[in-house]
Amino acid sequence: MKARAPLPITPPPARASNTTNDARALFERAPVPLWIEDYSPVTRHLTRLRQQGVENIRTWLDTEPGAFDDMATLLRVVDCNAAAVRLFGAQSREELLLRVKETYLQETHLAVREKLIALFEGRSEARIEVPYRRLDGTRMQLLVGLSLPRPGEPLDTVVVSTVDISARVRAEGALEISEQRLELALWAADLAIWDWDIPSAQSFLSPRGLQMLGYEPGEVESTIAAWKSLVHPDDLARVNAALEAHLYGCTPFYQCEHRLQTKSGGWRWVLNSGRVHERADDGTPIRASGIYLDITAQKRAAATVQRGQRRFREMIQHAPVGMVLFDHDGAIQQVNPALCKMLGYMEREFTELTLRDITHREDWDAGIAAI
Repeated sequence: MKARAPLPITPPPARASNTTNDARALFERAPVPLWIEDYSPVTRHLTRLRQQGVENIRTWLDTEPGAFDDMATLLRVVDCNAAAVRLFGAQSREELLLRVKETYLQETHLAVREKLIALFEGRSEARIEVPYRRLDGTRMQLLVGLSLPRPGEPLDTVVVSTVDISARVRAEGALEISEQRLELALWAADLAIWDWDIPSAQSFLSPRGLQMLGYEPGEVESTIAAWKSLVHPDDLARVNAALEAHLYGCTPFYQCEHRLQTKSGGWRWVLNSGRVHERADDGTPIRASGIYLDITAQKRAAATVQRGQRRFREMIQHAPVGMVLFDHDGAIQQVNPALCKMLGYMEREFTELTLRDITHREDWDAGIAAI
């Protein structure tokens, strides 16, 4: 049987491709705001500066009045897509290109300056966060990104992309305000925050905690070892015991009163409280946080009270006259040896008596009136 000849395959007719039109369509349909800047004039200007021996353009811009303004006028926006028109609130591409200078703010010029520096230094890309103004006058924050040709490659027009990051900036601003309020509240309450990454032994102490001890930021290493080096030697064993008890899950939280050394060499008493709030699956502690409260003044006051109470007890014990302490109902709380000797009671017997019991009944009304 004779083999059948293969059927002829006719290739489809070649489709005419128009690279320019395809690129234009992609540019126009892009959901990200894009615009095209003509860099040719400014590139030639920067080339002349290099030929004239300028090596550091930052210094040159600072020392040459008007140099930045001259170069900034050379940067021209020559096209934009529909997303850019919507972003800036223009009615058409033509309106935005005509009024593009109205979108600039003072801070915008700082971003343009960084763009010129990136061009001069031959960087391959630049990303700049910069404020702009919509045509209706409202302010917005944009992340501007551009990919620059490498040194030696032709540089005429560059597509610049933008992302509206106004919401993120507002959120960061709100967070900063919240943090400032928290810091003010901590200062008002005389509290300091600490945070401890247990596996890495890295720790954080808020500025209030450092100021409490007289240190500036950076003067104390952010490690648990550096923190323990500030603990009074007489308190360290108690601190370690309380910490370990909590880390091993024996206590619901960590709390300990101890002393910390100040920059001047003195000591401050703190009430240190915190808890582990992150553990591994096997229970290993990962992260703990807490607060310090400076209780130095309270400790001094308590010591003063204790000294006063001790002196008072000594005064009662050695007083040559009978002395008695009683409550508002007349129940006797304490007596001294002189009163025991005077009335013949044992000291423990007085705790079951009242003033009425040891006062003559004919003198009771006068005694109550005197009291």
